[in-house]
Amino acid sequence: MAKKVADGVWQVVALGNVFIVEHDGLVVIDAGVGNKTDKVFAGIEASGHVPTDVRAIYVTHYHNDHVGGLAELEKATQATVFAPASEAGTIRSGAATPPKQKRGLLGEVFVRLGSTAAQDPAPVHEEVNGGTALPDGTKVISTPGHTAGHVAYLLPIHNGFLFTGDAAVNLLLKPDITPINENFAGAEQSFVALGNHRYEMVGFGHGRPITSGGTAKMTAAARKYRR
Repeated sequence: MAKKVADGVWQVVALGNVFIVEHDGLVVIDAGVGNKTDKVFAGIEASGHVPTDVRAIYVTHYHNDHVGGLAELEKATQATVFAPASEAGTIRSGAATPPKQKRGLLGEVFVRLGSTAAQDPAPVHEEVNGGTALPDGTKVISTPGHTAGHVAYLLPIHNGFLFTGDAAVNLLLKPDITPINENFAGAEQSFVALGNHRYEMVGFGHGRPITSGGTAKMTAAARKYRR
């Protein structure tokens, strides 16, 4: 079921969060797992749109809970798929992804839920890197750590709406790094660096969105990782 987060923004839980955003047409951020694409299509319908209204799909990284449904979603929408340049080959081939380190009890849960196995190949039409400015005004932010090529997307809506993918989660009362990462030190540094940008709202790969005071709340949560 789609949850309205803000005007023109809906959240769908498809193992990983999928966001449907009205911005210069319709944009979908990440695609969820392959067996939950029906939830994404239902979310598009709940937003008052049809799949062919989707003009772009912004992918944060190559894990199955974010791209498992990408092939089906792209086929139905015919949207342009944007993804990190260094991970585009893996998404296109459907190859297995590198192993992840875990931390704490949540790490144990995430390792069981998330798969590194091969998955359905999916198209990537546009490869992006941190620092890229997309034609609709979206900024691509490099956030390595959870995966080596991970990116976040900062959309120029609602005084800035940051979509972190798994560069951050919001599961235990306040934002934090994801408890499984390819590189924990890199994930911590990327989490801290997200406070260098200005945004009011935050959508996470897992957990509840932040709907006000985004930069301040993310900066406060990252203090424990500052060196």
